[in-house]
Amino acid sequence: MIFSTYVSRLLSEKGISTDYTLEIPSDGLFGNHFVPLSVVIEFIESLDVQTQHHIKETLIRIDFSNGNILHYLEFLTKGMVKVQFTQ
Repeated sequence: MIFSTYVSRLLSEKGISTDYTLEIPSDGLFGNHFVPLSVVIEFIESLDVQTQHHIKETLIRIDFSNGNILHYLEFLTKGMVKVQFTQ
């Protein structure tokens, strides 16, 4: 299953919209980053297939143990922001 199909189905089952916005704290001059899940999903899709597979497997484990997938997606978003704005 393609990552975008899997994550879309997972978010739908959890009742989470791709418009849901994560707030990532910033030490920068311009304040916090507000990142919609749709942007996070696009970023993950731009990664190599092996990394996408690892992320999918982690989401499956979190879901299987009834964990909060948003915590993991927030963790990934923090990394995305760090990569995009630390240059």
